[in-house]
Amino acid sequence: MGRRHLLYLHVPHSGRLHFADEVAALQHRNPKLHVAVTISKAEGTDWKGPRGRLTKDLLMQTVPNLVSRRIHLCGPPSMMDSTKAILTELGIPPDRVKTEAFGAPKPAPAAAGTTAKPTAPATGPLVTFSKNNKSSKIHEGQTVLELSEELGIGIDFSCRVGTCGLCKVKMTSGEVEMAVQDALDADDIANKIILACQAKPKGDIAVEA
Repeated sequence: MGRRHLLYLHVPHSGRLHFADEVAALQHRNPKLHVAVTISKAEGTDWKGPRGRLTKDLLMQTVPNLVSRRIHLCGPPSMMDSTKAILTELGIPPDRVKTEAFGAPKPAPAAAGTTAKPTAPATGPLVTFSKNNKSSKIHEGQTVLELSEELGIGIDFSCRVGTCGLCKVKMTSGEVEMAVQDALDADDIANKIILACQAKPKGDIAVEA
């Protein structure tokens, strides 16, 4: 690999580091791989490293000769947009920045002059988002995340397939079913933490969102 310097900069939502064992194994095999982590919401954890979202100062501190690097961004669109703005400010040429968004893209808006098909009223369980003081019935097969998007409630998300953990929310009442819950550990389950992208209510529920 010659003189190549690799940096894996991880910005998890909470204190749980995704693929920590796999990244450690890669570091062991490749001494040119350097890992830096900042946790966007570290409250309630014993994390001693950098905290908060990715910033210009953190990038400059952790990535030597940043302007000459090729950069690959992977994550939710909001995170990538803010990071690309920082890179532009630092003078990084756009052709050196590659992006990869998690999850399927949202459907394109209807073209001007067309009429959207009417949507039947939801008849499923009632979902209450306590922090936003909003409640709505949910459509059959719809997830808590999808309903939150319809209501304009900002639940963080990334992969939409149950593996990244960004969409964790606490459920204060009710039960849900989740086809995938890879991002939940035993403590999460014991504390009624659910993945909004996977959670489909079995009955009326309330979540802290």
